[in-house]
Amino acid sequence: MRILAGEVTVIVCKLVVLWSLHGGETVGGAATSESEPVHRVLERLEKLNRIGTSAYHDDFINRINYDVYVTPVMSPQQRAETLRSKNPLLSWLANVLTFGGATTQTQTTRPEVALDEEPEKACPKCTCGVSLVTSRIVGGVKADILEFPWMVMLLYKGTFYCGGSLVSNRYVLTASHCVLNFKPSQITVKIYDPANSRMVSRTVEKLYGNDRFNLDTFNNDIALVRLLQPVNVVDQYVTVCLPTPGKNFAGMDGTVAGWGKLSNGTLSQTLQQVKVPIMTNQQCKKSAYRATRITDNMMCAGYSEGGRDACQGDSGGPLLVGDPTLREIVGIVSWGEGCAKPNYPGVYTRVNRYLQWIKTHAKDGCFCDPPE
Repeated sequence: MRILAGEVTVIVCKLVVLWSLHGGETVGGAATSESEPVHRVLERLEKLNRIGTSAYHDDFINRINYDVYVTPVMSPQQRAETLRSKNPLLSWLANVLTFGGATTQTQTTRPEVALDEEPEKACPKCTCGVSLVTSRIVGGVKADILEFPWMVMLLYKGTFYCGGSLVSNRYVLTASHCVLNFKPSQITVKIYDPANSRMVSRTVEKLYGNDRFNLDTFNNDIALVRLLQPVNVVDQYVTVCLPTPGKNFAGMDGTVAGWGKLSNGTLSQTLQQVKVPIMTNQQCKKSAYRATRITDNMMCAGYSEGGRDACQGDSGGPLLVGDPTLREIVGIVSWGEGCAKPNYPGVYTRVNRYLQWIKTHAKDGCFCDPPE
């Protein structure tokens, strides 16, 4: 569910979310009941998506079933506050789609964050970035979880909505827009357990959103999720390596992996991957995006002719470089225009701009070293 950049789409989404938060008047001449379930309101949003919104929003709406109702005795402002208090996922969606409009909350609302006072004891020696398989079908799009064992699912009430990457024995790296307005108790993490050959659930203890995340521009779109209990990264779980400091990565082939949408618009039941060339920021600024949208904290990857893109991955998921013997996370899926559209590359958070931020907020975690 990567976020759109198109101005027309933003305007459409603003109007729809404004309408849904204010109880609904009419859409296409049809009256909306004051007590209509929110999921029916969002079904109308799904129909409007067909005139220009992203497949990510379609997929997001199709996979969420809301139980919140709007009562007729409330003012529009009270309705909005009720929806936010009862369903934080709707609050998150509304904030993302409206870029901070139609709400008394500010767009800088942050998830619960706190820094641990004491780091854990000395960490055991462990290795990062090594796949559990060394071969695959060349050119194929399906990816075994064994090839990307650090891949993480973020779920709200059992519904998958964002991806992430295990970077230490206790921390998952994801996008800030994936945790905005959430509480730790509302999110569950699923990660692959090689010992049992299945995805297992892990409880979330804390969320660290970047204080400088800008919902208007998606600058500084990075966050950390702290697990309640550490995982065994010595001989069981596998972390991905953090990127080389100061390296640009332009000209390299990147790999995006995730449980994103297939070409027919359906949610993939298996992990998918796609290779995309990493651009220089100057090249990206010459694309169809406004040059001022692309900051030094971002990186772009994709084909000028389109066809392959990060919609086959997930918001918060990784952009990787390397091979099965050593992979490092250089980007986080952040935003873009549509899916694999010509001259609209995917835009990612540039991870090596935040290495100090990661180490500061995850100081109690054990980070593994690349293989020697």
